[in-house]
Amino acid sequence: MELDRRQLARLARQTANTLAGMLDHGGLVSRFAERYIEAAKRPELKAHAEPYKEMLAALRREALLFLLLHAETVLPRYLPRPKRRAHRSLSATQAVQVFRENLLEELARTCRWNPSEVFEFRRDLAIYESLTARRAAAPRTKLRSSEAGGPFADRCALLLDPSMLERARAAANRFRGQLMRLATRALRETFQAGRRS
Repeated sequence: MELDRRQLARLARQTANTLAGMLDHGGLVSRFAERYIEAAKRPELKAHAEPYKEMLAALRREALLFLLLHAETVLPRYLPRPKRRAHRSLSATQAVQVFRENLLEELARTCRWNPSEVFEFRRDLAIYESLTARRAAAPRTKLRSSEAGGPFADRCALLLDPSMLERARAAANRFRGQLMRLATRALRETFQAGRRS
């Protein structure tokens, strides 16, 4: 069964709520930061409550950027293949675009972003996409440890612990793997539930 725009919008909203819920109620960001601080023996990183809270909020935002991009990458495997090309049916590219826009709108609503914050999130999303595409187009050589995790690991490391960048980048790359599994699980659960209803 093909999905129309309305069905895709509903599935995108459910996915956004699932992702935000898993991220927030599971305390993934704070656990990631706490584990790093403990393993690196860097208690000073959370010595001051307000900067620590701001760091967690910035890390959460990076996680949302990554989750959205990974969900978009994985989405085509959950879209039903059209039996024949009907005049009104959406192409896979169009379906991903409809899903993405609705996912973004629901995240903005859930996170209570103002228009400026939505603009900044979209701008950073475009930067992530550009960096990821450039990295994918580069010749396939063995990645240096400094390149593992791509822009997500780089940006998280700068937020987490710029004075121990390599260690923070390695921790962020492990967190990236956890987020990839989370996004894939959220899509699988949402689309399975959507087929049943």
